[in-house]
Formats: sequence, C-alpha cells, structure tokens
Amino acid sequence: MDFWDHNLGECAASNSPLLQLQLHTAALFPQQQQNLTQLTKPRCILHQDLMAASRVCFIHTVRGEMLISDDPEKPGVLQLLQEKFASLQDVFYITFGRWYVHACIQFEQSTYEASIQKLADYYQANKQTWPYMVFSVPPYDHTCSAPEGTVWDASMEKCFPFVQENESMVIGRKIASVAEHAFSREGVPVIDNYNFSIGMQDAHISVERSFQGKQDCLHFCRPGLPEMDIWYLYESMKSLDVSQAGQSAEGETPTYPCTPVANI
Repeated sequence: MDFWDHNLGECAASNSPLLQLQLHTAALFPQQQQNLTQLTKPRCILHQDLMAASRVCFIHTVRGEMLISDDPEKPGVLQLLQEKFASLQDVFYITFGRWYVHACIQFEQSTYEASIQKLADYYQANKQTWPYMVFSVPPYDHTCSAPEGTVWDASMEKCFPFVQENESMVIGRKIASVAEHAFSREGVPVIDNYNFSIGMQDAHISVERSFQGKQDCLHFCRPGLPEMDIWYLYESMKSLDVSQAGQSAEGETPTYPCTPVANI
C-alpha cells in the first residue's frame, strides 16, 4: 500500500514457498508466469489496530476472471486465498475493472459484467462461511481527458482535468453502476473510487515523487486516494459488523507470524 512505510517491512502471504508461488502465478496471465522475478510478489502488511483481529486482504487483479475458477485443480486467486491463506474473520477488499477498457473508449462490457456477476454469485454461495467482502470500483482515468490533438505522456507535470460527459466518463459510470447493482443485493459494500476521483486530477504522484520518473494519471497506486479509501474501508467494515470477529471468548485477538517477503 502506498501509504505504508516500507522500511517497517512487509510479510509474505505465506511462509510456504510453494503456496507463495501458487498465489503469485494464479494472479497472472500465462505469458507473465515466465517472468516471475520481474513482477511484484504477493505480500501482506499486518495492521491489527484497524478493526479488532480482522486482517484486510487487498486483492487487485488485472482481470476479474482470475478470482474464481471452475477448475478445482487450478483455483482462482480468491478461492486459493480462502482455502490456504485466510482466516474466517478476514476481510477481502477486491478491486478490478480498469483493464476492461482499452484506448479510453473500447469497453469489454459483457466480459466485465460476467466477471462481476460471477463474483457476486460466488459470494452469495459462500457468505455463511466467508461473510466479509468489500468491492472497490476503479478510479477515473485522467489520461483519457487529454484535449483533442494532445497526446498524454508520463513525463507531463500535471494530469488533465476530466471532461464532462466524454466517452471515458460514460464508461466509468457503467463500470461503477454494474458493480453497485450486483453487490448491493448481497449486502456487499461498494467503495466508489470512481466518483471520488473524477475531480482529483491533482491527487496523483508527480514526476518528481515517482521512483520511475513518470506521472501517475491512471491512479494506478492502489489503493489510491488513501485517506478517503481508508475511511470508507473502515466504514464498510463497521457495516459488515466485523468488530468482534476473531476474538476468543476471553476477548483476546490472534497474532500472526511475519516472514519477510524478501526471504521467500
């Protein structure tokens, strides 16, 4: 998470190298699995003061199809986490959607809707066991607001403000509304980062602060909009009533070992 002090350390999702590798590959396209050393390893940040003993499992997959698999031999990311990594009181904070839009105007709407519905159906079938889930829609893409004849590039000093009712905005609203419609029926909180971020063209990492010298006009730094995101996550956890989850009869909360991610 961008607001975390990485000098304090990060934990591997599991102290098992085999499970760590399985989770790593489950979240990637087949062609990416050949270059694992160039991609970020799964990791955890243990913060047990946010809400009792519940950990927040932040899942940002490129595509929603990676979450749920119909092949029991190759479980999806969410299925694998629940089967091998998570505790019953943990909260799954899931986000995807940006990679269903290409060149700002080409929207794979039917595929996105199918992925959202599959996740909603999976939650409905398993919520008695895994009741705590939050979904976040992707933020507005400020690279899609370039004035006509202007080409955005990552070295620019500022991100473009949104353009009222352009095609990118229409698509963004569809992405948000599809998620809200599917998950509201199941009682899953939806954090609408899209509407929060529309007017926040200045709320991006600047070229000067970027470790690659590139402007972040995509809000790729997830979970973006950190102050608002944390607040709405906290509110969502309260609505899910997770304040006592994971506590023993004596009121004690569990502790979790941390294997530094660099050692896996």
